[in-house]
Amino acid sequence: MNPDMKYDCGKPFGWIKKVGWKGGEAKWPHAYQAIRNFKIDNAEMGKLIVDVDLNGREVDAVVADWVKDNEARWKAWLQ
Repeated sequence: MNPDMKYDCGKPFGWIKKVGWKGGEAKWPHAYQAIRNFKIDNAEMGKLIVDVDLNGREVDAVVADWVKDNEARWKAWLQ
């Protein structure tokens, strides 16, 4: 990986969204706990991104499928 190259994370186009801000944890502590526990590797994230950006699926549909298929996993992130 080359940190000096745009999109070197493997995402071929589009902007990358980040989560969080300085006062966020005080306002939403449970959301920040879920974010801390969130674990998806590059291969899995890449498949989700490809589904949206290259295959033209709606984000909501891709997310709904992932949530349905990974319920035990994401529920553990809320602990």
